[in-house]
Amino acid sequence: MWGVGAWGHMAGWGWWMLAGWLLTVALIGAVVWALVAAGRGWRSPRGDERAAEILAERFARGEIDADEYRDQRALLR
Repeated sequence: MWGVGAWGHMAGWGWWMLAGWLLTVALIGAVVWALVAAGRGWRSPRGDERAAEILAERFARGEIDADEYRDQRALLR
């Protein structure tokens, strides 16, 4: 048996290799989770259009004045 050493089976390196694989799998899982979570935060163009419609409706009903309407509209862009 070549390279086995005095304690056999690579002298305990098997545990370190297992820990390394578990760490690698956990890291890949964390990256995938972060990408999915970031993707949920993206807004679709339709959502922005709907927000502008709601703002226009509130202005038409008189719930907000012209200055507030312009400020909110600028924030949506």
